[in-house]
Amino acid sequence: MAERNLDFDTIIDRKNTDCLKYDFAKRRRMPEDVLPLWVADMDFKTSSYVEDALAERARHGIFGYSESQTPYFEIVRDWMKRHHDWEVKEPWLIKTPGVVFALAMAVKAYTEPGDGVLIQSPVYYPFSEVIEDNGRRIVSNTLVLGEDHKYHIDFASKFGIEYVMIDEGWYSFCDKNMLNPRADLNLSELCAYAQERGVRIILWAVGHTLEKDAEEICAHYAAMGIAGFKVDFFEAQDQNVVETLYYLAEVTAKHKLLLNIHGTFKPTGLSRTYPNVMNYEGVYGLEQMKWTDKDKANMPLNDVLIPYIRMAAGPLDYTQGAMLNASKNDYRSIDHMAMSQGTRAHQLALYVIFDSPLSMLCDSPSIYLREEECTRFITSIPTCFEKSFVVDGKVGETVIIARKNGENWYVGGITSWNPIDYSLDLSFLEEGEWTAEIIKDGVNSNRIGFDYKKQVLTLSLIHI
Repeated sequence: MAERNLDFDTIIDRKNTDCLKYDFAKRRRMPEDVLPLWVADMDFKTSSYVEDALAERARHGIFGYSESQTPYFEIVRDWMKRHHDWEVKEPWLIKTPGVVFALAMAVKAYTEPGDGVLIQSPVYYPFSEVIEDNGRRIVSNTLVLGEDHKYHIDFASKFGIEYVMIDEGWYSFCDKNMLNPRADLNLSELCAYAQERGVRIILWAVGHTLEKDAEEICAHYAAMGIAGFKVDFFEAQDQNVVETLYYLAEVTAKHKLLLNIHGTFKPTGLSRTYPNVMNYEGVYGLEQMKWTDKDKANMPLNDVLIPYIRMAAGPLDYTQGAMLNASKNDYRSIDHMAMSQGTRAHQLALYVIFDSPLSMLCDSPSIYLREEECTRFITSIPTCFEKSFVVDGKVGETVIIARKNGENWYVGGITSWNPIDYSLDLSFLEEGEWTAEIIKDGVNSNRIGFDYKKQVLTLSLIHI
């Protein structure tokens, strides 16, 4: 049976229904005409599936004590494993009437009046209230932005990510002196911290600023342990820029530094002479979504054109990996909370389809930590392959690419906005037993972009 309560435009009058956020506003020292913007209690109808389940239970007519059985705990256990990679056991799980009640009981059970209780501020206000209402003291561990970049390094180390890039702001853009980093940023210490955790640092730079003192800068930061540079803002494609790129490639190669070229034209073979040149931009990349209007943006179409056109020239710095995935109607251009168009599975497939020896994770570490299943899937995909070929595709509509690294094959397939059902020909695999880890669009992905489904299948292949 289909969901019936999908009308989000009808106004439902909740006054005089003993509604906490409306009928008790004055008692809670709020104006009577307050507009409460609650998340846990929204003004939309509950899912019709919940309505039907409650109605069915009510028809039974007896409302005595009940108990949940093992399937309930199995669902909770599976959710914890999937989202937090935490194996919980049934005896550990205790049902409570609510989160705030559970926290109040924990405060009473584990502390005495006058004890301090640590919370992360800012926090949902009842979390602090249950501390003070029970005669305990609040000890606030206020969250900080983490401008020392160690948070990003720890994140990279956790997921086996080789590099962390320190973006614009680590040196003064105005004085154009890359040998004079921000006073509060100890790059030498940060490099040592990163190397202890198996991570190396890449520095962003304005291309012409690096060019000005390239020999001295490269020698200085190579000795420090910096892995290389991402150079940006050339904003031209004349002969001067061409000569600058060749010069930067030569100097960085001399000092065994990688070079990622951003803010310039597509590659023209430079990496054949200087293999330390990892990527070029020269592409309408995902960062454009931060400032492209809804009516002008069509990233899924762009993505099924790039492999046939731009990628033929060489590797590209596209900056894929968005976790805020939006349908065509839901997409908005928001600089501080960048969305992608299309589905979550579409974004993950780009790590196989696009040729990017130095791939980016373009979103916030906090979001990747929340979406750990997808993050581990991304970081399991290599950036270099021994064999690649196009399985199928049509310019502007679909592209399916298979790549091999070691004993493993990686297959990525995307469409534009139009979904398709596709049967993949696996004849390129050797005979025998294979395990397939699959991420595909979920049943609601046409409306909710981040809806996806993961499957693990065992396949036995016999060539006839």
